[in-house]
Amino acid sequence: MRASSSLLLPSVTAAFQRILRSSAAVSLSRARTQPSQAPGGPPSEQVLGAPASPPQACCERENAQASSPPRPTPGAMCNGDDCSARCVPEASLQSILASNRRWASEQTQHDPNFFTKLKDQQMPEWLWIGCSDSRVPANELLGLGPGEVFVQRNVGNLATHKDMNVMSCMEYAVTVLKVKHIIVCGHYGCGAVKGALTLPCATPGLVNLWIQDIRDTRDKNIEVLRKLRGPEQVDKLVELNVMRQVFNVCTSPIVQQAWDAGQTLAVHGLVYALSDGILKQLTPPVTSLRDFEEFSHEQELDGLRHLSLSVLEHMSFEREALRRSSMERQASQQPQQDGTAVTAPAGRFA
Repeated sequence: MRASSSLLLPSVTAAFQRILRSSAAVSLSRARTQPSQAPGGPPSEQVLGAPASPPQACCERENAQASSPPRPTPGAMCNGDDCSARCVPEASLQSILASNRRWASEQTQHDPNFFTKLKDQQMPEWLWIGCSDSRVPANELLGLGPGEVFVQRNVGNLATHKDMNVMSCMEYAVTVLKVKHIIVCGHYGCGAVKGALTLPCATPGLVNLWIQDIRDTRDKNIEVLRKLRGPEQVDKLVELNVMRQVFNVCTSPIVQQAWDAGQTLAVHGLVYALSDGILKQLTPPVTSLRDFEEFSHEQELDGLRHLSLSVLEHMSFEREALRRSSMERQASQQPQQDGTAVTAPAGRFA
């Protein structure tokens, strides 16, 4: 038995060593093909034998190993390694903020009290109703600084009575800030005007619905526009649209009430040329309903007959309504023979 055991021992030892070598090979193979996992953390993307990744620039190493998405360090610039989706927007924002700090520094160097005066009061004399186009900045075009222009901008520089945004802005500017001027400004080559000339009415999208007011101006001036082609046609409709919006501003209850109260207020129609940066006056200053009526007569033969007629009809109806209202008040105050007053029905027109 002793001889037999001594013979079996070398073979068992050799087999056991083969098993150990095989197990080590399998472990090594798995380590090379699968990411390793740190204790208590998520799997690492670094494989065995690969060089260590460079330090992260915009995201902390701890954030990269956390279970939540990596967060960029505020103010840090990204070098492209281990970058998150927020790195590029963060860099763009930091550039804008740096530009803002330079601008603020320049303002205080020029005038140490600039921001003190700016925050204590807002007394602009001008209300600007213009297009949202980024190439048409109100303050720069007028050569005025912050606090000198109250601005309302929208696609196509529209001022319709049903737009609560424009009307509320106008109401605040006229009744609270007491601006002395309202500018309606369009610009040549306006995309909204081009859309009104080219987009079918069935085109989906809110912009197509928004420019319907410009389409109405197009339809009422179709004879004038058909004589023109290309950019000339677009630019003519740009001018007609500005005049239409001047009409809307002047006939708004806000402006009419200001004029009735004797408030100094002028409405202007301008157009801006992107080619040379020059503003062109389209309408004379309108300071009352009488001015507006006279201007409408002057422009009747200049492709604006529909607008002139609209103004004249508006003025005629307003005068008739005021006359009827005055007659009703007088009738209600006249005593009858028995001493009772006659009450006229309100809101009825002959």
